[in-house]
Amino acid sequence: MIPGLILTLVISISVILWRKYGLPSDNNYFSAKRDIANGDVRFLSYGLPMFTSKDAEIEMVRKKYGFRSCNMGCIVTDEDFRTAEIYNNTVEEYLTKRNGKNWRINFQREVDSLYKIASANN
Repeated sequence: MIPGLILTLVISISVILWRKYGLPSDNNYFSAKRDIANGDVRFLSYGLPMFTSKDAEIEMVRKKYGFRSCNMGCIVTDEDFRTAEIYNNTVEEYLTKRNGKNWRINFQREVDSLYKIASANN
């Protein structure tokens, strides 16, 4: 009876860890924490990347705010989306502490101004 209860407990904990933290994916809560600690802060995305003449400048703005973008490709599963969301939420919490509550608004304003410059030059 006790071994059955222990097995049930272990399986339950495993399922909770799997769902909440994105285990066993390479992009999960724990890998986000590790990447942050190692100074490799990045947001994960999927799909076709957008290219612009201002890519280098946009990358500098990202660097100013303490992250980089990492496109994981076009072919994704539901699990990929779910674990990327867990990873990105962890990064978002870190960047909010680092840059302040409205950091994303300020970041987007800077990127938008670069896009306006690029479209004005065309």
